[in-house]
Amino acid sequence: MSAFLADRVLLVAGEALLASILVMTLAFLAARAKSASRRHLVWAASFAALVLLAVLAAFVPGAVVHSVPAPQVVSGADDAPPAPAAFAPPAPQIVSFGRGDIALALVVLWLAGVALIGLRHLLAALILQALRRDSDAHPFDASELPPLARGRRCELRLSRGARGPVTWGALRPVVLLPNQAQFWPYERLQAVLRHEFAHVRRHDGLSQMLACMACALYWPNPLVWYGARVLRREAEIAADDAVIASGMVPSDYAGELLHMAKEFRAGGLSAALSMAAPSALPARVQSILAPTQQRSGVTSMDVVKIAAIVLLASGVLAAARP
Repeated sequence: MSAFLADRVLLVAGEALLASILVMTLAFLAARAKSASRRHLVWAASFAALVLLAVLAAFVPGAVVHSVPAPQVVSGADDAPPAPAAFAPPAPQIVSFGRGDIALALVVLWLAGVALIGLRHLLAALILQALRRDSDAHPFDASELPPLARGRRCELRLSRGARGPVTWGALRPVVLLPNQAQFWPYERLQAVLRHEFAHVRRHDGLSQMLACMACALYWPNPLVWYGARVLRREAEIAADDAVIASGMVPSDYAGELLHMAKEFRAGGLSAALSMAAPSALPARVQSILAPTQQRSGVTSMDVVKIAAIVLLASGVLAAARP
């Protein structure tokens, strides 16, 4: 690898690491809203900014130009032919690593991480498709289903086993319920469907996909992985808030949630949002039972504002690259 290309690789690696640290730090500082929906919006916007920044960095040249002085040529005594050297034994060969070797190792290591994470998400997507094939169309009457937001369609299916409740998909979301759901009491079915439909209405599948892409691109940064975990937790809390805002008693809903986490499972799939996931269960129960918890959602104006901030911040960071 040439010296110029090695310097360019090292520079890009430093840019990506610094940019991801900056974006995640700003997300940590900005995600202090009392509403889980607003906190989730901030985290989703941070991952959108990281993905957009990677795209801009690949196609948009940086606007900051650094000049490098040309090497000086010294004439005079140095132009004279060298004097014959006395005989000396050959020096031992010492293996040294230059910038080119370091840059090549970084590229190989980064590509290996991206491939491994991509393979993991591909495997999760294949498992989700297998779960869909091992399911049937729901048998519920339209009067048993809570309303879904206008313009959003999803596929509600019933597993042939005990998988679920779980939701996945960005363009055409799929809501999968366990087979026992057809025998649930009306209150439990309403609580579960309102929770899963809240994920669909809030486009949580899209934000989850952006987080997966950012984790693959910036995998050496542990802040990105921690942010993805917080994003999933806030998505579940925001969906819980939507159920309680619909009129369900918080203590009753907390009991149903604990029952669901004990009895059912979603397989720990990173590409899906599971109501029964145990990882965020303590924080969710605490949020459900908190009497002062704000359960308001986000407005269209909130989304427009955060989208404008993402575009502006990504453009500035991309232009500030050397």
